Amino acid sequence: MNAAITTQDPLIHEDPAAEEEPGYTEWVREKIARALAETGPGKDHDQLMAEVRQRILSQAGQAR
Repeated sequence: MNAAITTQDPLIHEDPAAEEEPGYTEWVREKIARALAETGPGKDHDQLMAEVRQRILSQAGQAR
């Protein structure tokens, strides 16, 4: 990660309280590092889209 970047775009970072949430930055950095380190096989696009559609349909059924 590039720790040298300290300026924040005021259009993105309007709420100073949002920056104060403890542990958020570290959590995001760890999540990104794990994703970049992942070397396993990815999922086929069609398989992934089928899983997403199934999840959406499942959640839509629960909302009714």
